[in-house]
Amino acid sequence: MKRQQNNTLFLPFPRRGPEDLAVELTSRIATPVTITLTRNRTSMASFQWKRGSLSMRLHQHFLEAPPELIDALAYWVRKPRRGVPEPVRAFIRSIPDSPDPGKMGFVIRPEGRVYNLKMLAERVNNRFFNGSLDVRITWGREVSGRSVRHRRLGSFQHDTRLIVIHPVLDDERVPEFVIRSIIHHEMLHSLQPTSQLRPHDAAFRRAEQANPDYRRSENWLKTHTSLIHRGKRRRTH
Repeated sequence: MKRQQNNTLFLPFPRRGPEDLAVELTSRIATPVTITLTRNRTSMASFQWKRGSLSMRLHQHFLEAPPELIDALAYWVRKPRRGVPEPVRAFIRSIPDSPDPGKMGFVIRPEGRVYNLKMLAERVNNRFFNGSLDVRITWGREVSGRSVRHRRLGSFQHDTRLIVIHPVLDDERVPEFVIRSIIHHEMLHSLQPTSQLRPHDAAFRRAEQANPDYRRSENWLKTHTSLIHRGKRRRTH
């Protein structure tokens, strides 16, 4: 399936491995499923039946798909003539671009209306990594005008060494420790090789939870979902 442009982002479901995703789909379809992960940004999801088994090619971000998205994938496979379900389309549209500052006029914009990401990133880098990380950081593009059920709050792009933070967090109601915790999460990803298939493995989780802000940040996000999932605020004149 080809990707359509959209800037809605998803808050990641705890990332599973490809074998875990295959088990989840197998249980829903009642047919053996094999998963091939790709970084293909033209065709994000496709499948093929082979002698009573199902072979699926999925963009690696599907490892973070929530359970209802897995249900939609299974429905699509069982009834392909009805077309790609809207939840699958929405998830594909939510996968962030790999921004290249040299193309399409992308601008690195660390200074927001409330928070300066460069300053926060320097604090996190110095505190947890002895200032050794060579990464850049920017606010992402503006949030869409409607609320969403899931939103990706941060991403790390290996090819550009760029951390992108969702602009919904540039809000005085969002505590600074929440943004610092998300930056720490993405900085940990910057230490992983691009070939790593399970970025949220046990070692990653231990390193993430070593951050004293981790628990309270997670709790804050869980109790403020309406703020995080809201659409773009209307300007008043």
